[in-house]
Order: sequence, then structure tokens, then C-alpha cells
Amino acid sequence: MAAPSIMRRPTVTGVVDHLPAGPPGHIFVGNGRDYDRDRIGFLLRNQRRYGDVYSFSDTAIVVLDPQLIHQLHTRTNAEFVTEASLFSDRKRTEWLMGTITDTMSNRRAGWRGVSKTASASRAPMLVSAFDTVMRDVPGHDVDVNNLMRTVAGYEFASFCFGGDGSDLTDVVAAVDDGVRATLTLMNRSLRLPSWMPTPAIRRMRHSGAALRRLVHQRVTDRLAHDTPPQPRDLLDTVLQPGTTDTHHIEVSLNLMLRASYSIPGAALTWAVRQLALQPQLTQRLRDEANALHDPAAIDRPYAEAVVKEVLRMYPPSWFGGREVRHHTQLGEWKLQPGQQVMFSPYVVHRDPRWWDAPTQFRPQRWMTGQPPHARHAYFPFGAGPRICIGNQLGMLEQILTLSRLAQCYDIDVTNIDRAPMTARSILTPDGLRARFRRIALKTSSEKAIAADRDYGFHGVASIR
Repeated sequence: MAAPSIMRRPTVTGVVDHLPAGPPGHIFVGNGRDYDRDRIGFLLRNQRRYGDVYSFSDTAIVVLDPQLIHQLHTRTNAEFVTEASLFSDRKRTEWLMGTITDTMSNRRAGWRGVSKTASASRAPMLVSAFDTVMRDVPGHDVDVNNLMRTVAGYEFASFCFGGDGSDLTDVVAAVDDGVRATLTLMNRSLRLPSWMPTPAIRRMRHSGAALRRLVHQRVTDRLAHDTPPQPRDLLDTVLQPGTTDTHHIEVSLNLMLRASYSIPGAALTWAVRQLALQPQLTQRLRDEANALHDPAAIDRPYAEAVVKEVLRMYPPSWFGGREVRHHTQLGEWKLQPGQQVMFSPYVVHRDPRWWDAPTQFRPQRWMTGQPPHARHAYFPFGAGPRICIGNQLGMLEQILTLSRLAQCYDIDVTNIDRAPMTARSILTPDGLRARFRRIALKTSSEKAIAADRDYGFHGVASIR
């Protein structure tokens, strides 16, 4: 991203390919410095000046037209690829390109374990993991993003390996370490070669190996026991009778554990912030939850609307991209292998051409029975063949967690004016802190469920 912008680029045949206009950038550093100074502002300023398609550099363009972004999504794995390396060496990128076939095979194998039906069947597991993590939180002033990442981590680890999360502390800690190490590299505009032994690269390698060992041990332990007739969790679902080669299963679990940590945690953090800004949301969510008498009931239309609106206004994956794999065309622009196409759900989700009152938080826009946006103008989970494989599970997890938060806790955000929106690799309200006060349960069934729940996990020191 730091390369200087060049508007016209000669090909090997001497013919000139015209790239879209864009900001000229600075000598040596291109547009990288201006982008890093104010990433969202940079995108919006240049959209106003150059339109929905403009050059970022001589190897990258920005696309903010929802129709073109949809084409980019649907043509991924063909003309475009998602496999982008954190490192600068080309061999690493070529290796990633070679993993596409295996990646898609693993996704197909894992999809049935995170389908809508499979996710709904394990809703009680998600609620139990949430309650387990939250047990020791009341009374403490905590970092909301750290807490919500911990919640998301235990919920998905429970979904993978069963239980309420009480015996998954080692797995979640390894995921946390691995994700933090990866984000350190992702948040930097400058990419280094993978062989360079910097502290950040060494930490990423060490944490990745630690998580792989833990996942391998979980899979090995499960294989040593008979598989039950009905799957108890995701691991039971993906392990077939007679399975001997588990490498692809372990790779899929590793990737899903990582993906189900920071991004869901960031979305829940934005939801907590919104509840503080609009207390009436909390009361309506609480009323909906109390009327159900079952914390694992999945039909929660208002909670679903709030989650969708959070993902519209504050998509954690606020900026994405694809690499051009073959000579192709997107709209009127000819693209060559190795070039980058970048896009922003955040910008599209707030564009008044595609949305009514896009800067207002309105959950009710999702409750009319009709899409509240222009076609293809909402894509918090992506689209096409590389849509987030866990989108159904992710939505259910967000709905149940948000509903449970509103039902069981009063939330006092203590620094809402000092937690700015920060657009690094993940969009977060940086440094948001809050106190969670447990409220009395309203129904006898809720009290019985709380009394029967096994709270084995204690201590959430990492969230503070």
C-alpha cells in the first residue's frame, strides 16, 4: 500500500493500460502515509473527488460501487483470490495460491457443522459458555473489547469441543495469543519477508504452533473414544467413522477458532457501546428475552435487527481486498495479475445512495420484511464462494449473546467519549471500558437454569 500512485502503466507489449485516476501520493511513500493517518477519511475524501473507483497506487485500486464489489466476490477463486500474504516474499504468496483447492475442500467439509440447523441445535452451549465467562465480571471495570473477545472465544471453543468452556482455557488463551500476534503484523502497512526473525514474526510462528498442538491433541483425544450416535459438538460432526487423516480437520478448526475471536468480539463491543448510547434498546431487548422464558430460544427478531444494524454501521471487517489472479476486467478497468482490488463495507453501508438515513442507528429498518438497502449494498460477511463459512453461526452467536447481555446486565460504559473509532485491520471503539451489573432474573425457569448451570471456569483477568 505504500507504493507511489502512477496513473498510466505500460505493459510488456508497449500498449498503455489506463488505471482510474487517484490521489498522486508522495514520492517514495505513495499514499500509505496519508492512508495510515486517517484510513476511513482517506477513502471518503478520495471517493468524493474521484468517484467509486480510483487508484491507490500503481498496483492497487479502490472500488466502492456495490455492484462491482459483488462481481469481485462472485468471481473470487477464478479471476480474483483472497489469499494475501502477511509477508513480502513472493514465494509465500505463490504457496498460498496453491492452497486454494484444499481450502475450498475443507470449507465444504466443515460447512455442515456450522450450518443454520447445526448452529441452532447447539444454542444452549453458546449461552452456557457466555454465562460461564460472565460470572466473575460484575463489579469490575473492564476493557469491553477484551471481554467480548473472551466471550466469543469461549462460545466458539465450546461449540467446537463441547462443554460450557470451563475446560477450554488453554485453547482460548492460545487463540488469543495467536490472533494478537497476527494482528500486530496485519496492522502494519509495511510487509517484511517471512524469513526475517523480528520479534513479531517469531511470536506469530510460536503462537501458531502452540494452537496447532492443542487442536491436534483435542482431535487425537476424541479419536481415542467412540463417536456417539448423535454429534455433541462440531468436532463430532466433522469426524467420520474410520477417520485416520485428520490434518484437514485440524486446519479447518484452527482457522475457524481464529476467525471466531476478534471479529465477533469487535461486533459485540460495538453493540455494548450502542446500548449505552440508546438505553431504550436494552429495555426492548430485555423485554423480548424475558418473554421467551428460554435463554437458548433462537427466534428473537428484535435482537436480530439490532445485530444487523450493528454490522451495518460498524462492520468489524471494514476494509477488504482481492488479488488479481488472471488478466481480467472489472467494470471498465482492465486488471493484470498481481494487482490489488480493495473495497470497504463501512463506506458502502453508510452511503446515502444505497440506504435511507444511513448515519442513524435504526434496527427497525430490518423489520419491514423488505431489504432496507439497494441490491448488494450489505455484505458484513462477504459474498460469493468465499463468504464467511460461519456466517449462520456468527449471527446466532451475536443474537443470543446480545440478548443475554441485555436480559441479565445493566451496563455502565465509563469512557464512551474517550474510546474513538479506530480503523486498523479490525474496526473497534478503542479502549472502551464498562461495568456490568447483574440484575435479578425475572422468571422461575430462568432461575432454575441458572441454579443448574455448572460454572467451572473462574477468573477473567485477561479482560481487564
